[in-house]
Amino acid sequence: MKSNKIKQFLGKLELSTKEIRVYLYCLQKGPQLMTSVAKGTQSTRTNLYDIAKKLEKKGVCHTTGGAYGKKLEAVRPQELIKLLENKESHISDLKNELNTLLPFFEDIQSDNTSSTTKVSYYEGADNLQKLLWKSLDSEDGVIRIAGSELDVAEKLGKDFITKYHEKRFRDSKKLKGIRPDSKRLPGEVFENDKKYLRDLRKRPKGKIRMKSNIIIWDNKIALYSLKDNLFGTLIENESMAIMLSTWFDFIWEKSKKM
Repeated sequence: MKSNKIKQFLGKLELSTKEIRVYLYCLQKGPQLMTSVAKGTQSTRTNLYDIAKKLEKKGVCHTTGGAYGKKLEAVRPQELIKLLENKESHISDLKNELNTLLPFFEDIQSDNTSSTTKVSYYEGADNLQKLLWKSLDSEDGVIRIAGSELDVAEKLGKDFITKYHEKRFRDSKKLKGIRPDSKRLPGEVFENDKKYLRDLRKRPKGKIRMKSNIIIWDNKIALYSLKDNLFGTLIENESMAIMLSTWFDFIWEKSKKM
């Protein structure tokens, strides 16, 4: 159980399965000759040298010794915190640089994007999370959502939907929602509608069927299914978004306040 959690965490640091195996072997055994690591991890020497270079580049291992007695050593787990702090600092620098360059990107960007239709597809839990995160980029500050939040929590994780609402609150993005019923997840972030800028309605009984979910914001429409295979579609088209927003608001007005 602990081993699986450690491997999952290292995977989040963008280590491959082979890199994780080598790192954990060196962490457990201490500095080891490359030949010993290759044998212990069932790797060829050629592959091991390639893996070692990648681990060094990622900052989780380093080599010591000469060409004929080279050893591979894993960094201490405590040093991984410093690694994450460095990544965080690097990302912050990139964000600042991007903010400076945005006007130049906008000059390059085509002016006819609003008149075209763009369709993107998302498959799997991780990609659906990315799709939902996109709605928080709403420029008009209103996000319209129809569907079951309980299904979202079950398939994409309660932790994810909690972070989604917390960021939406920090960004002052209002949410208009139509739910299939009055059931809610427990906790303030799901129950305190006034604080979290949320106005929920329960669908008109027997008139609206909700077999999938939809999110509408700006000129975008996200349709996604949480049954069986997880997949979604993002449509970017101003005319369609206006039409569906109008339909949504009509149904929302006819729905019972939660």
